[in-house]
Amino acid sequence: MVRVSVVVPIYNVSQYIERCVRSLFEQTLQDIEYIFVNDCTPDASIAILEKLMEEYPARKKQSQVIHHEKNQGLACSRIDGVKVATGKYIIHCDSDDWVDTDLYEKLYNKAEETGADITICDFQSEYNSGRKPEKIVTNFNGTPKQALENMHRVSFYCMVWRALMKREFVVEHKLFPQPHVDMWEDTCVTIPAFYYANKIAKVDDAICHYYINDQSYSANSARPKLYEDRKATIKHLEQFFADKKDIDAHLLIAFWKMLAKSYLLTAANFDPKRWKQEYKEAHPYILQMKAIPRNTRYLYMLTSISTLPIRLAMFLIRKTK
Repeated sequence: MVRVSVVVPIYNVSQYIERCVRSLFEQTLQDIEYIFVNDCTPDASIAILEKLMEEYPARKKQSQVIHHEKNQGLACSRIDGVKVATGKYIIHCDSDDWVDTDLYEKLYNKAEETGADITICDFQSEYNSGRKPEKIVTNFNGTPKQALENMHRVSFYCMVWRALMKREFVVEHKLFPQPHVDMWEDTCVTIPAFYYANKIAKVDDAICHYYINDQSYSANSARPKLYEDRKATIKHLEQFFADKKDIDAHLLIAFWKMLAKSYLLTAANFDPKRWKQEYKEAHPYILQMKAIPRNTRYLYMLTSISTLPIRLAMFLIRKTK
């Protein structure tokens, strides 16, 4: 059996895919299966991938490319990749990110050593703006369920590209994204995965590199679908935990509701009146959400009472520009 299957969605990443694929093909772990999912990318990404596969003939034999007939989005690309995976473990890699060459060997060895259903690592946020890279460290205390119950106080990042999971665990519990929900699609996988996991292990190294394109983020942040996807994720989590009697998820859900509607206080989508009305049931818990920076919590608390201060602040900010 293949040790690790790596699922790589591809769409419009011709600027970044070479860096990503080289980091994958140069892994110290040899027994890897690479599943590239071409989501009808309109650029030269696939041509670049094919050229690299010729450059790494041994890795080419370990690779397959799935071609979508039409663009289906990130969630469906992840689903289709997982469905054909044959490895003992599954992990994802986004094609604008890159990884250290020993990532999968370290994760695999830790998973085998501990018998964990999920094995994660720390990561490095990398910015195209020239901002200094930021190391993101996750610390877990207690059981996986306790980590979920405490998420509003000690948050962790729910990315599938830093989580190596047993394939049989993924299949048994149907840990797939929601089709066509492409924002927070990771959350629909990792939070249920934490609920079901008997054990989670961690490699204490920042060996994934999460690329943040500030310009792309700014350009995309005004898309209404981003907020609708967040709301769809909240609905999925509410439905998931509705019949779970062995966990108290009300603060977890409230926390994600606050994260979701933060979209409505960004400059591109500024609508404090709507923010105040939506997910009002989460407001009583704002000050308990220590995973949210203190000043932001105070801002949310104030805005839940009156939108005037934040509207005035935004007016002054826009006036000075």
